[in-house]
Amino acid sequence: FPYDEDKDIMHPIHRSWSKEMRDTFAFTAGKKQGKYLPIIPDLQLLLEPKPVSKFAQYNYDIKTFPKYDARRLFDLRAAMTGRFLKMIELLKGREGKLATSRPLADSWKGHYAKKGLWVKIKRKLMGAVMNLAYKAGKKAVASKMTDAAVSMILKDLEKTGCLADPPPK
Repeated sequence: FPYDEDKDIMHPIHRSWSKEMRDTFAFTAGKKQGKYLPIIPDLQLLLEPKPVSKFAQYNYDIKTFPKYDARRLFDLRAAMTGRFLKMIELLKGREGKLATSRPLADSWKGHYAKKGLWVKIKRKLMGAVMNLAYKAGKKAVASKMTDAAVSMILKDLEKTGCLADPPPK
């Protein structure tokens, strides 16, 4: 969060911090090189001896970070698809519940709505077609959502260097 003690710019969570705490955990960042305070302070800065520079705080004792075996992610695909399917069903179920009665708006809509028999038949048919499309497509949509989520997770793990090599074929 932005921090400027002179202008009294500070997030309420930092108001209870002492000046020493704010000075210890403050850092500069951004294009304008503004001063900021973290939501969660890096307690390594309290270690003795103090790091030589602010960048030294990112030199961790862990020399190699663990690698994630993607087989575990692929084992979760069925559960992920089930979760996405449930989300789709919940959203579909909320559809009618979100509409609240608005008498004035309903009267305007009723005044200008087409009222013929043919219009009513077309509305019923379109509703039936939409429900059929929903039932036929919800599993495919949930599967595509799972594929996208798995792909994004794998790309992020690879980018951060945390993805294990694939098993030999």
